[in-house]
Amino acid sequence: MKLYTVPLSNFGNKSVIVVYEKGADVEIVPPPGELKSPEYLAINPLGKIPVLDANGTVIAESEVINEFLEEKFPNPPLLPKEPEARARVRSFTRHHDLYLDPPMRVLFFQMDPKTRDAEIVKKSLAEVVSQLDYLESRIGSPWAAGSSFTLADCALAPSVWYAARVLPAFGGGDTFAGRCVVDAKIPLDPDDVATFDRDTMFEIDVGGFSLRYVADHFAVGWVVNREGLAALG
Repeated sequence: MKLYTVPLSNFGNKSVIVVYEKGADVEIVPPPGELKSPEYLAINPLGKIPVLDANGTVIAESEVINEFLEEKFPNPPLLPKEPEARARVRSFTRHHDLYLDPPMRVLFFQMDPKTRDAEIVKKSLAEVVSQLDYLESRIGSPWAAGSSFTLADCALAPSVWYAARVLPAFGGGDTFAGRCVVDAKIPLDPDDVATFDRDTMFEIDVGGFSLRYVADHFAVGWVVNREGLAALG
């Protein structure tokens, strides 16, 4: 199997985390040529990433890819057994795709201060903050959806990582001030992952949500900790 993606794609990284977590025999490769190149359009006519070539069956969309990987490689499970708990996990992944990512994506096209539209930036920043407020009101412990690492963590962690680093560039201050975030360096090149020890935690206090990364993943997990770092253990 081959997963076509690029290192800075948060949707691609959703699926990369699943591949790593499951130890699945999936090769992670860049799309041949550019996204709209004839070579890549022959694989995925939508010209989007990620896309999974599952031995001749082409599967597009990160959410569909992750559900396929969950069924194809059931261990370790990234969805709970109970229907209610599975629905909770999926509510996080859909919230990410439909509500958290879109205003962040708008901001990506406003990175150049010379061409930046102040009104678009203001509106998008406010929407990101609103969605983070909603997320914080629902986040579980010790992981996003509760007691175990799930597809919810795979979806949320890359975008939260980007938000913590990119959004301050728009002059909105620290988006996570007062939220209690603990995070870590995330290797942007999958080849870097082999240099980390799974048991090593990198933690940086960035302030309100609590996010903890284990080093051999792009990200592994949320840790709700409103009392500060001392409670993390």
